[in-house]
Amino acid sequence: MPNLGNAWHLPGFGEPRGFGGMRDPIGAIVPGTPVTIITGNQFQGPGNPGNQLQVGSSVSFRRATDPGWTTLPVTFLRTVDNNKYYSATLPGDVFQVGDVVAYYLRTAYDDHDTTFLHAQGDASATTANEMSAQGQPFTFTVQSSADKGSWGPVFTLPNVAIHTSVLPNGRVLMWGRRDAPTDSLDVHACTPFVWNPADGTTTHTPQPKLTDGTTKVNLFCSGHALLPDGRLLVVGGHQADSDGLSQATFFDWRTNAWTPTTPMTTPSGQQVRRWYPTAITLANGDVLVLSGSYIDRSRPAGKQTIVVDLLQVFSNGTWKTIPKANGDPLNFIGLPLYPRMHRTSDGRVFMSGTNDRTLLLKTSSPGEWTEVDIRDLGNRDYCPAVQYDQDKILYIGGGNDAGTHRPTAESEVIDIGASPRQWRRTNPMKFRRRQHNAVLLPDGTVLVTGGQCQGDEVVRGAVDPLW
Repeated sequence: MPNLGNAWHLPGFGEPRGFGGMRDPIGAIVPGTPVTIITGNQFQGPGNPGNQLQVGSSVSFRRATDPGWTTLPVTFLRTVDNNKYYSATLPGDVFQVGDVVAYYLRTAYDDHDTTFLHAQGDASATTANEMSAQGQPFTFTVQSSADKGSWGPVFTLPNVAIHTSVLPNGRVLMWGRRDAPTDSLDVHACTPFVWNPADGTTTHTPQPKLTDGTTKVNLFCSGHALLPDGRLLVVGGHQADSDGLSQATFFDWRTNAWTPTTPMTTPSGQQVRRWYPTAITLANGDVLVLSGSYIDRSRPAGKQTIVVDLLQVFSNGTWKTIPKANGDPLNFIGLPLYPRMHRTSDGRVFMSGTNDRTLLLKTSSPGEWTEVDIRDLGNRDYCPAVQYDQDKILYIGGGNDAGTHRPTAESEVIDIGASPRQWRRTNPMKFRRRQHNAVLLPDGTVLVTGGQCQGDEVVRGAVDPLW
């Protein structure tokens, strides 16, 4: 019997650490897309380690129309714990729509026989016979970019685009936590910028300031919503982690200017500071603001962070509360930070997360909360929720597996217009994700990108077209 090594290549599995899969991209491959093939093995520790060599290891590929196999050498990628990885990239510019591309791997060792790696169902298998590997190769089909889309070239931005808003003129306003890596994490200023996707240029805006015209503010961890006239209202911001601001300011895309407006205040004049608040434009053009936190240093240690339970509405330059039937301001004790809010067809606002308890909010007088349903997957944080159709919400992934805080690949949907209103599970993503992004495309598809699998494992090169 040959002494085969323990090489693996699992296209549908989230190895190696920090990548979406051992074939990158793991999803749709269109003409012009380079395809990176990654192989690995356990080279130390218990079990059957095998020290793979770069010299003699390769990837061989061919299309059905090719007269033979093309062989590319693999190069060392990295070592993680007791696993070693190698990779090679197939040139995507030689592939055409409809091509079925087959490939297999050759792995050379200094302590095992040369091993050939081929497909076996959804997994990998090893053999000492190269012809056997050629007869059972891994495959992928090249698809049309008209159907699957395509990635453009990577481009640079002057800052990390943590906060992003598409403006009425098609340009994009962005800002990050700090202007430079050497700045304090609690710097109290920021310089937003506008990116023009038509030509790739960026233009810095002035630094936002308070109503005194002098004091600069950091808009990191704020909430923002577009007004009917196209201006962006930004509320809250960053004093320190968990410690927010009461500021509110407009950005006007026509003048590239920031204009401070009335800070968030209660009817009695007390300022309301918010960090991680949500802002959402209502049907009448007003803006609902809720949640966010601040630090009260007069309280005992461990109890200084306060999540604001008061709901406020910005209307024509004035901050109002929502009166209950008895006249008291409507609030909600136990709001999550950055609650996921969605406007419904009947004028109410639906809170889909991050708590598992989901509710409808009536903002007109008298205001009230109405219980809807408990999400089956429980409290799921650091994840997107998208309204993909009228009254239909998709809640995607998120953290907090019991005991591990791992994220999930599961997703849930609800139809607010249905009776009864109930959450149900739908098709899961290919990867566990938290801190990922989801965007509703013009054809109604929801595209999910990025995020973390677990711990610090980043999902790269992987997308999930969910709907």
